Amino acid sequence: MTDAEHKDATGTPKRVFESGNILIYLAEKTGKLLPARWQDRTEVLAWLFFQVGHLGPMVGQWHWFDEGAPAHSELAIKRYREETLRLLEVLNGRLGAVPCLGGTDYSIADIANYTWAKSAVEQMQDEEPDAIAALKSLHDWLRRVGSRPAVERGMAVPTAEQKEESGMAGPKAGPAGGGTVLP
Repeated sequence: MTDAEHKDATGTPKRVFESGNILIYLAEKTGKLLPARWQDRTEVLAWLFFQVGHLGPMVGQWHWFDEGAPAHSELAIKRYREETLRLLEVLNGRLGAVPCLGGTDYSIADIANYTWAKSAVEQMQDEEPDAIAALKSLHDWLRRVGSRPAVERGMAVPTAEQKEESGMAGPKAGPAGGGTVLP
């Protein structure tokens, strides 16, 4: 992501990379979705890093071995599916105690985890229907987060694959050919 409002000493717009870092940067810039009180902030950041270090990589590996790998590996699929289910159970346990991952308020932790948890639940429903049905708190959270107007708008944005299939033009590249440019 490139933020044209903030430039370095040479006048180059500020570049921010890595999804968790981008979320923190935007939250700090706007003063929203990341608590100022250190106790609350620590909780939000822990669940943000849960996605960055656990849920995202495990779901990503599971999807790749299950749907994209050139050679089928039942062992890899089983390993990543089981770990994904374990992580969904961790989320479910947390959400059984609090309404949002960081505590009481919606935050960047919820934003980061939502699409990964949603896609994992959708993919796993056929393979592990009883285990997925048991994740009541996670399902409630997915419904609550998914019904937020900003999330609905974001989920309605077509993927690159959908754009290509429909003949839509790709997104405008940022400086040096990559990233999103903020006004």
